[in-house]
Amino acid sequence: MHAIGKGILLAEIQQNSNTTYRVYDYNRLGADGKPRPLHTKKAIDVTVCEPPKEAPHKNNTVLYDGYSTRLLTKCDLFTVSELSIEKFALIEATEESFVSLLVLNGIGEIKNSVETVALKKGDSIFVSAGSGNVEITGELNILETRI
Repeated sequence: MHAIGKGILLAEIQQNSNTTYRVYDYNRLGADGKPRPLHTKKAIDVTVCEPPKEAPHKNNTVLYDGYSTRLLTKCDLFTVSELSIEKFALIEATEESFVSLLVLNGIGEIKNSVETVALKKGDSIFVSAGSGNVEITGELNILETRI
């Protein structure tokens, strides 16, 4: 459960789902001009009110030549890391997982064997599973998600 208010920018990483339960909707109206329905009871039924089963990941930064990675969270469904690139990083998209990249800050480029694409804050890149290596150059902070 979460609320997104004015001035908040977030990356919502979750298991694939077409379900949204609204518990509050800021009095917004639907296409029919009527208030959109709320789903308070359903939201309560599926909300887990307990601490995470795994402890948060601490002191898990791994240094490489030109960049570092820091594991932010990991569960059965996905892994999220922050890449801090100072010059260069080589990322591999294996057959096991796609790689989703969200540029948090900075500028640079991402290149595979076919093309080079400029990167800047706010860009989102999807690297298909089995694509092999992609090269990222520049000074960037990137949110990396894999299954």
